[in-house]
Amino acid sequence: MNWTEFHPPETFSFWTVEIKTNETDVVNGWIYYPHPETKERHWQPSTTLELLAPYLRGIEPGSTIQLRDEGGRIKLVDTIRLRARLLEFLKFRVLASQQTFFEADTLLKRQQWLSTMFPEALQLSEQNLDRVWTQARSLYTET
Repeated sequence: MNWTEFHPPETFSFWTVEIKTNETDVVNGWIYYPHPETKERHWQPSTTLELLAPYLRGIEPGSTIQLRDEGGRIKLVDTIRLRARLLEFLKFRVLASQQTFFEADTLLKRQQWLSTMFPEALQLSEQNLDRVWTQARSLYTET
């Protein structure tokens, strides 16, 4: 979506969900997800979840809501813990092979390798995978 000529285009996705608060019946709404790699000038924490919904009575800071996704597409990922586990997983592989571990390294090859070696890591964003790879190279090689 090109919002304005002052910002690059943004890509986003929507997922339908059911929303329930303590004071409302279940209402239909959407999770709005702006893809961070296309949101160059507007940053928000990855822990922020944006919902589009009718007015929800009784919602104020600290309120609890329930989300239900019939499609089973919602998954909570502890990114910090998963990045740490992946870094630990990579430690001895990098130490054993040093720079050869990083030869012919592309995102696609990382993802293919991880799909057989540590599939859980594929829950990380491309940016987080890059961060872990950079950190592993820095910590575990002699260059």
